[in-house]
Amino acid sequence: MIESWFSKLKERLVWRSEFETLEEARAAIAAYVETYHHRPHSGLGYRTPKEVRKTWEDAQESEASTKSRGLG
Repeated sequence: MIESWFSKLKERLVWRSEFETLEEARAAIAAYVETYHHRPHSGLGYRTPKEVRKTWEDAQESEASTKSRGLG
């Protein structure tokens, strides 16, 4: 699995770029990783992890509110 991920990183970023310095390469790779982790995922219904978390948090707040009013 990780080999596939690194392969895609190389195809999409490393081989298409000419970095002047190691720091420039590190910054570009860090930005790629950040973007990759916050993209929509098929396993999440094509939502981002942030969207899924917000939905979950909203549901938790709603449930707590319902319980505090004695409706649950």
